[in-house]
Amino acid sequence: MWPQVILFGDSLIQRSFGDGQWGSALADKLVRRCDVLCRGFGGYNSTWCNIILPQLITKETAYSVAIVTIFLGTNDSVFEGYVQHVPIDKFKLNLKEMIQYLNSVGIVNKKIVIISPPAVNEPAWNSECKKNLGHGKNKSNELTAKYAEVCCTLGRELSVTVVDLFNIMSREQNWEQFLLPDGIHLSIAGSKLLEKHLFAVIEEKIQHIKKKYPLWNEVSAANPESSMVE
Repeated sequence: MWPQVILFGDSLIQRSFGDGQWGSALADKLVRRCDVLCRGFGGYNSTWCNIILPQLITKETAYSVAIVTIFLGTNDSVFEGYVQHVPIDKFKLNLKEMIQYLNSVGIVNKKIVIISPPAVNEPAWNSECKKNLGHGKNKSNELTAKYAEVCCTLGRELSVTVVDLFNIMSREQNWEQFLLPDGIHLSIAGSKLLEKHLFAVIEEKIQHIKKKYPLWNEVSAANPESSMVE
């Protein structure tokens, strides 16, 4: 089995292989080096993902894992009273338990990358909620920032790499361009921004993994079998 990069999380992962999105861009850059797998579950929070993780990555399959990304917090950080809400202390505990589980099946911390939730375009999300969910906005940038900080804090505590998308976005002028009109999901520009920062992290971690098999013009015409030994 080829090395795997597993993208795990909520709809920001589930949508990552859409047209112009960051998951497909990663897969393209890692072609013939790693298989990039999408394990995204729209609407899920960290509690629900904590339950299903052992079903997705087992002790028997963990040997092939080169990288696991954990991209959660967007749903956890909805306001208290909504079904997806997870209190911030529980959010941190869930992330920690997921990392501990990965450790228990042989995936060390240097193979794990946490991605913090993106910033929220509150007016756009308010319109989206009223249009499709029957209520006003149930998220705020202020609260989401606290969940993003938890990702960073846990990363420091456990020596796990964090791509702090919230602050990467927030530092950019007109950062709203990085989100779709719904206010929470990534636009193509947002996907490019994430892919740029995430690929740099992944490449540093897997630079020892080279492309599989020679290029066509490197194959011995007289003895092709000799060129195909891995």
